[in-house]
Amino acid sequence: MPTQALFLFLFSSSSAYPRSPPSHDPPKEPKELVVIEGMDYCQSCSRVGTWSLEVATPLPAAKVGIACKEYRRNRVQFYKVFQANSQGITTPRLNPEKPRRRPEPAASSSSPRRTAAAIF
Repeated sequence: MPTQALFLFLFSSSSAYPRSPPSHDPPKEPKELVVIEGMDYCQSCSRVGTWSLEVATPLPAAKVGIACKEYRRNRVQFYKVFQANSQGITTPRLNPEKPRRRPEPAASSSSPRRTAAAIF
């Protein structure tokens, strides 16, 4: 009988005080970052219709559009335009936490633009 009373007293005294919260925040998981690297080329007119890049030249300052589409509905969930450097290399860093909608097309201009599109 005395052991039952002691056990009951210890159990009731331990549950009478609330537990303290953890002293530190749990570690945050690293953010996922997607990096795509590519080289933008201008294919020679003599090789039109082929995959050949034999006489191709890099396109400095080319604009590349990247669009991420929804799997089933084929809707664009993310769209962003990046510009290549002076050697034609594009290295966009994408943060998937901040999805953006594709912007509405701007009014057409009379000057032609050099753009390349990569759709994934």
